[in-house]
Amino acid sequence: PGAGPPAYMAPEQIMGNTVSRATDIYALGILLFELLTGRRPFRGTESGTEKSGQTVNERIRFAQVNLPAPDPRLLNPKISPQLSAVVLRALEKEASARFSTCQDLLSALCEAFSTSPELVPDRISIAEPAQENPDNKPIPVSYSRIIKALKDFSKRINLITIKGLLNSKKNLYLI
Repeated sequence: PGAGPPAYMAPEQIMGNTVSRATDIYALGILLFELLTGRRPFRGTESGTEKSGQTVNERIRFAQVNLPAPDPRLLNPKISPQLSAVVLRALEKEASARFSTCQDLLSALCEAFSTSPELVPDRISIAEPAQENPDNKPIPVSYSRIIKALKDFSKRINLITIKGLLNSKKNLYLI
């Protein structure tokens, strides 16, 4: 199988197939699920995984390839149906069914949060409280959590570059 922690690997990566931007979108879907629910969608304890391998990692890989992601609202009922749909689309087993680009994922997230990509700053300081944007509208706390988690996530998984996640004309380098 492909390299990386099984908990964040896309089905095509586990199967040793070609990876693409859809592979990164799947990993971001795992991260979003974890941010919203406090746990990963696949932990190797799901029904049906017990005979798929002796180790937790083997069972997680089996679940990533064969089991549908659970609806995050089952773990956090405060998640809107729109946000749940965004997360589940990012976690589709078929790469072609996921968002085509990170910009599409960002746009869908913004729509679920009733905002627009233009109102999401390119960078915010994690150490300081969220700053107001140029239009003097407060930035929702959830964005700062997502930015912090993306930075933490990048330390665990080597994502090449996420183009257009926060701004379609710039690269966001997760350092």
